Amino acid sequence: MTGVVDWHHYLSPEHGQSWPVPLLERARSGAHGPARWLARAVPARVARVADISIGTNAVAEALARPGREVVRTATRTAVGEPPRLDLDDGAVGAVVSATGIGGPLSGEFFREVARVLAPGGAFAFLVPTVRPIRFQDVALLGQLGLQLGTLPVFPGMSELAGYQAYLEGSGLRPMEDARERYGLEVVTPADAELAVDSLFLPATSERRTAAVQQLLSQAARSPVSVPVPVRRVVLLK
Repeated sequence: MTGVVDWHHYLSPEHGQSWPVPLLERARSGAHGPARWLARAVPARVARVADISIGTNAVAEALARPGREVVRTATRTAVGEPPRLDLDDGAVGAVVSATGIGGPLSGEFFREVARVLAPGGAFAFLVPTVRPIRFQDVALLGQLGLQLGTLPVFPGMSELAGYQAYLEGSGLRPMEDARERYGLEVVTPADAELAVDSLFLPATSERRTAAVQQLLSQAARSPVSVPVPVRRVVLLK
């Protein structure tokens, strides 16, 4: 089996990602994916947006519109120093992140985002979550869990529990907290491998190969959609 996701790589300080980028780009609800949902949180009037969705162009592409500048940036960290964005104070009307909320949260992180936002600006980000899922999702995930001997767990800060505690003193306040179910359609062996590699703890074993084959066998009989629940949080300055 190829393409096993190295979560330590994804969650390293250099990447700071909260989930594998291919999963984010491939998941769909109807004709649209999480990147489009994130982009819709930015008002049309915002002329300059900072995108810290490291590793994917999907969000920047969804944000693009005439008269808008999308700035790709990263959260820079150094030992003993707070996180830093390479932007001036109040430089953007919105900050978005689909994959940049993977590392340990801190008040410094939210204060840094607030620093680069203009008054009235918004910070919108995505994180993995555990709901919503459909009734049939429970059966599918249960079968895979039995096959692999473990429950499905997203990498990164699933649910982002308690993030509000870090907002104190940042000048940011919650405006929206919503959830959406996306799905990864399994058609090819690569689809099945991505689903297993992304949703279960990384390991190389015969069990993982068997789980991939199980998904492919089900897909051969009827369409299979592996659930990718997503949480979108929007904060206002």
